[in-house]
Amino acid sequence: KENKNYCEQKLIRLNESENPLRVLHLKKGKGLRKKALLTSYIHGDEPETLQANLTTLENVLQNNLLDSWEIMSIPVANPYGKQLGTRYNLIGIDLNRDFFTKKAKETKTIIKMNSQFMFDFSL
Repeated sequence: KENKNYCEQKLIRLNESENPLRVLHLKKGKGLRKKALLTSYIHGDEPETLQANLTTLENVLQNNLLDSWEIMSIPVANPYGKQLGTRYNLIGIDLNRDFFTKKAKETKTIIKMNSQFMFDFSL
């Protein structure tokens, strides 16, 4: 909220019964920059990934890295798993194992973002 000049928040609805994916898009000005995707909480029972994501964003801002980077962050890639503290999404898929089969809407969303933005780095 403090950085509205270069942080845009988007909500991506997966379905009616689940919390949306929240995507933070950090960029400053115009021009070509390297692009990075930070994803956390792929497994809802791994809360430390969120802290790592947010700490990375803080470091990006504190060190003026937006002059050379455009960052997209998905703080909670598995809202249902986070809510219940499980590795699986609403339909029982382990998202970390789904990037080849592409059955889960969450996974499809991340893959679509990657093909749209062509990230140079993903964590």
